[in-house]
Amino acid sequence: MTAAVGPILSLTYKSRRRRGQYKYRTIRSIEGNSEFRILACVHSTRNAGGLVNLLASSNPTKESPIYAFAVHLVELIGHASAMLIVHDTCKTDTGGAGRDPREPDGIAEAFENLEGENFSVQPLTAVSAYSTMHEDICSLAEDKHVTLTILPFHLHSTAEGGGAESTANDPFRAVNKNVLDNAPCSVAVFVDRGFSSRLALGESNNGGIRQFAMIFLGGRDDREALAYAWRMAKSPRVCLTVVRFIATKTLAEMSPTVNDDNSDMEDEEGGILKAIADSEREKPLDDQYIEEFKLKSRDNPSIRLIEEVADNGEEVVRLVSTADSRYDLYVVGRGNRVVSPLTSGLSNWSEYPELGPLGDILVCSSFAADASVLIVQQGVGSVDDQEGVGQVREEFGHMTWHPPEMNKSSFAPFIHRRIRVTDDDHL
Repeated sequence: MTAAVGPILSLTYKSRRRRGQYKYRTIRSIEGNSEFRILACVHSTRNAGGLVNLLASSNPTKESPIYAFAVHLVELIGHASAMLIVHDTCKTDTGGAGRDPREPDGIAEAFENLEGENFSVQPLTAVSAYSTMHEDICSLAEDKHVTLTILPFHLHSTAEGGGAESTANDPFRAVNKNVLDNAPCSVAVFVDRGFSSRLALGESNNGGIRQFAMIFLGGRDDREALAYAWRMAKSPRVCLTVVRFIATKTLAEMSPTVNDDNSDMEDEEGGILKAIADSEREKPLDDQYIEEFKLKSRDNPSIRLIEEVADNGEEVVRLVSTADSRYDLYVVGRGNRVVSPLTSGLSNWSEYPELGPLGDILVCSSFAADASVLIVQQGVGSVDDQEGVGQVREEFGHMTWHPPEMNKSSFAPFIHRRIRVTDDDHL
């Protein structure tokens, strides 16, 4: 009897999970009248301030309200069972399960300050071992039909606001990597460099207007990053500059030949040749989305598009580094599974490969030391990614939770194309 019941229950459970998969997995798939669900993860109170301001900048509206699940990630210590604490209904002492269970109170209060007519928050605390924490995050994201999961970078900014300091939170780097590889929705890694203090003190340019920059190189991750930046730019308090880099015609034509010589670098998923073919298929989608962005943003004076022509990754970095240091936030795509001549050579000295070539440059460079960075990856299994659907672990019985049911014509004026690049050019 035991041998027969086990497989039957397993097949039934998996079938129900497939039928119950939620529709909205990416930011781009959200319609103007759809709820935007975000899973915001924090390690400590140091992560909360900047993340709260990032969520506040996400432009909740009556047509598209935001429902945020603010999850404090706590390491499981000892032999206690992993759990999820819902602060509105569960005040149970975690005992020896880890840290003081009252420590997250300040985090919950910080996120609850976001509560408003178009913004709802559910504070949670997840107590889990580092080795399985990513499974709990992915399971929670799927269970709550989340569109975007935001993870804090595992390093904190220094007290002066620039650079980063190593902390005891280094195990969270592995957690971030695993979430990026397995999340059922889009994922963003947020590198906070005084994002909360600059906005709170009114240090943003132009009388408190927040200046954001989105760097577009191409690919599904960049389209998802642009979708999020575009949403934020619809707020009257945000000005967005989108910088699209275009490879020169000669470079674009010769790049497949150059990469053919590196076919020995093939990996388990098909190698460099498959990545090149995928990148070629992405180009029409990039052009289509940019045209849509131009058309729908033509009457918004707070949005401008700059198109730059570059020859390689080093030139992209040089152009970005010459930009005025006036941006509060850079939004970039991770560039996962994309081979582009515009990022060639950047990964050779990458310190944090999980951030992507451009994200790693922005995080490690000195020219963007005062600006926060948001690296976005489009969800696996999304409308643009019908192949290679990510596998999320089905077994999550090791974690228990008891959350309540939740009820809550011409666009030339803002386009600036530069064909010739000189040292005096600025973004």
